[in-house]
Amino acid sequence: SCTVPTFSTTEDLNSNGALQANATTAYTNKATGSGILVGVIDSGVNPVLAEFTGKVDSRSTDLAGSRGIGDDGGHGTAVSDVLLGARNGVGIHGVAFDSTLLVARTDDPGSCAMKDASGNPGCTHGDVAIAAGLDLARTSGAKVVNISLGGSAGGTLFTDAINRATAAGIIVVISAGNDATSSPDPFAQVANNAASHGLVIVAGGVDSSHVLSVYTDASGKQIGASAAAGNSATHYIAALGSDVRSIDQHGTSFLFGGTSFSAPIVAGAVALLEQAYPNLTPTQVVSLLFSTATNIGASSTYGNGELNIAAAFHAQGAASVAGTQIPVSITSTNVSLSSAMGDATQTGASTLILDSYGRAFSYDLGSGVRTASRPNLLSSALNTQFRSRTQAAGSASIALSISEGTGGIQINRLTLNGLEDDRARAVAGSIISRLTPDTLAALGFSETGAQLTAELGGDHSAGFLIAGRADSSNGFDQRAQTALGVRRDVHHFGLTLIAESGNAQVYDPQGLSQMRDGWRGYGYGAASVGLDHKIGRLMLNAHLTNLVESETILGARLGTLNAKSGARSWLADMGATLTPARDWRMDVALRQGWTQADAGGIVTGGLLRTRAWSVDVERDHVFNARDTLAFRIAQPLRVERGGLNTLVASDYDYASLRTSYAPGYFNLTPTGRELDVETAYTRPFAGGALITNIYLRRDPGNIALNPDDVGLALRFSRPF
Repeated sequence: SCTVPTFSTTEDLNSNGALQANATTAYTNKATGSGILVGVIDSGVNPVLAEFTGKVDSRSTDLAGSRGIGDDGGHGTAVSDVLLGARNGVGIHGVAFDSTLLVARTDDPGSCAMKDASGNPGCTHGDVAIAAGLDLARTSGAKVVNISLGGSAGGTLFTDAINRATAAGIIVVISAGNDATSSPDPFAQVANNAASHGLVIVAGGVDSSHVLSVYTDASGKQIGASAAAGNSATHYIAALGSDVRSIDQHGTSFLFGGTSFSAPIVAGAVALLEQAYPNLTPTQVVSLLFSTATNIGASSTYGNGELNIAAAFHAQGAASVAGTQIPVSITSTNVSLSSAMGDATQTGASTLILDSYGRAFSYDLGSGVRTASRPNLLSSALNTQFRSRTQAAGSASIALSISEGTGGIQINRLTLNGLEDDRARAVAGSIISRLTPDTLAALGFSETGAQLTAELGGDHSAGFLIAGRADSSNGFDQRAQTALGVRRDVHHFGLTLIAESGNAQVYDPQGLSQMRDGWRGYGYGAASVGLDHKIGRLMLNAHLTNLVESETILGARLGTLNAKSGARSWLADMGATLTPARDWRMDVALRQGWTQADAGGIVTGGLLRTRAWSVDVERDHVFNARDTLAFRIAQPLRVERGGLNTLVASDYDYASLRTSYAPGYFNLTPTGRELDVETAYTRPFAGGALITNIYLRRDPGNIALNPDDVGLALRFSRPF
């Protein structure tokens, strides 16, 4: 592999034309103008200077005489140095320092020896020579032509030559003029003519403060200023045009002023894009420069804005993974992880994407990842303002919890008869019916399969707010919709069958217009079978659950990676509850999971191994006959090992528009490990129950950098 230069040498820092245009980004992407032929229609160039050694094309010629391409006035040399002067450790380098120079000398013989009113060379250029220069560039295969000339409008010969050049795909950059006019010189306004085919760029000048260039004489008197965009605003772009470092025909360094030196900066940017992205059409190159220009003021003054090469070398518009139709957002999150994956990070996980211009860019798959977002569990757990009502009739029981909110009274949650433990949080609603002496059937609304299993088995909660039992979560924020269960006692064993449907809740604030409060649901379904058996004071249970997700993987939305593919999980639960003495209860639960990601997008598969566990100790009659003290330590479901196998785009051939692929890996194992410790104490008070919870969450959401979450809740519950 090669080492990319840092571009921070003295020569780089002196090259203020390239520096202000943010050309360094292009260089670090190996774009230097190599292989691009650039035409300069001007007063010639001194070919023996080190800045042009080996860079002058053999077809270069004098089109206004027979003098050779040498430069009498120095203007053409200075312009050419700004455009493509060599990066050789001396003086400055040009914007496209590796491009090749096609010299089209067009100054009238002897004109450069004369001086204008300011004492500058008074070179004049005729339409015949300029038109011949455009034709020379066209027949020689130049990609861009720089014309740092101005004055009156060109004649038919010039316009026709512009038409031929641009029809052949050549981009022509013309300086705007220095006469402080509200619109560019009439010569540059050929950009507004249909003959330009939209490929003529007018270059205005700005200073280092990014305002329109003003030119003064030695006494400080203003003698000119860059022409504003005016009637050519749609074709106008600005670049440095004040104190631009370059050399004259003798190799002497000067600070030059004028839009003559803005134009080669823009032409150099064209050369960089032409080399880096050979798939771009000339129209796309111009569009890219204009659309990525920095807005520095009114379009009537600055047209499209100031040239920003760095922005032009970044992906633009709608992007997709190379070789696919999988969209990639280059401005927002592409992947939202679930709490089971926490802070899983990527190292070297990248692919190629194509932007709206069909340009290939390396995209770090880890840069678009949103780590798990865990809501404030305490506030959500306490936000349960409702009234419960329970009714039992024969072999069936039903209970409604009525919530009083700003929208009026609505059915919110249900609390099941026989499970109204005032130490516990309200659970989702169920209707249970005894079909036979050995068979119970249940229908749950807004309730998970785990909750329905517990209700059918007669389990009760010890009133924990934060720390969940190992089998209570699938490792992601979920909103259950319906659950259906059957339990049957068979020879001292309890057999439970559960079916559940719901939504995995994925948080994405970028999509608020499509979601409610930033959350969006993606469907899942689950089916489980369980056995429990009591041996004296010991209750053993085991369950096996098959979880099928349609567009998520353990609640994670991995759009860039696997499009709309989902996953299938097997979750094995084992638990034991021991009642060693009358007032004591101990519970241990372990969940082990295996998740297989569906192939789709750039994902070819992948296996995740997950685990959760919890340990409870509970004692009744601690300080009086009706109080209870409970303790739980738990690890919520966490990916212990695994990730996604991917087939990523590794190379893109602009010639054939073909993508090459290589195997990759997307890690989903977090470094953080959440551990929840909670104590719950309940005692009678004032006709109701007073419940106190104290908890500690280490690495909340399995995110190592998250601060520990410590909380205390004091609740009062009273039946109505």
